Order: sequence, then structure tokens, then C-alpha cells
Amino acid sequence: MLRFLTTADTEILAAAAAVPTLPEDFPALRCANPAQHADAAALVDDLADGARVVLVRLLGGRRAWEAGFDLLQERCARDGIALLAVGGEAEPDADLAARSTVPAGVLAQAHDYLRHGGVDVVQVAHDDAG
Repeated sequence: MLRFLTTADTEILAAAAAVPTLPEDFPALRCANPAQHADAAALVDDLADGARVVLVRLLGGRRAWEAGFDLLQERCARDGIALLAVGGEAEPDADLAARSTVPAGVLAQAHDYLRHGGVDVVQVAHDDAG
């Protein structure tokens, strides 16, 4: 299962619009905006349960969801969940990149897709991964 946490609601809408066009065998996707959840620990527990990959995009960097991000990072490390963490600016966020658990090239590609945004980009990202 794939989890996508982002502080940009437009990215959640783009992902939701792309899901119906993905193949039936594509991993289940759940999205959430961590800024809309008062209980970070409950959100992390809910989203990490059954996850294989967590993609996090925080506009403003780690400080946008610092306590929650730290809980998520610990949970991903404990459970062997791949963590991709990127910022919301055009330039990569070195702090979030250092906390990610995937190869730098994978993280850079994810950041590039998210930076360009939109449903078409979500679909291309899937095609490139396949």
C-alpha cells in the first residue's frame, strides 16, 4: 500500500483524479493532509498500518509538521516502510532528503514529479515506475 501525505490539498485532488486511470493491480493509495489532523500520533498509526511506501511532501519543510514527521520517520524505520520526504519548493530540501530511506535518484524523481504537479504527471510517474 502507498500512502501520500501532503500539505497541499491540490496534490490530494490530483492523486484522487489519477487513481481511476491506474491499473487494477496498482497498490492501494491513501492520501491525507497532516495539517488537517490534530492528533499526529493517531494519523501516523492509521497511515503506517499496512503501508509499504510513504511519500511525504511538506510545504515549508519539516517544520510544517515537525512532531508528526518525527513520529512517522520513527515508525517507518521500525516497520521497514520506505520513506520519501520532500519539501514544497523548487529546490530539494536537504533535511527531508537526509531523513528519507530511498536512493537519492528515486527521491529526486519523486520531487520532480511533485514539483510539476497535475493528474498527467501522476499518471506519467506510474508509467515510469512500471
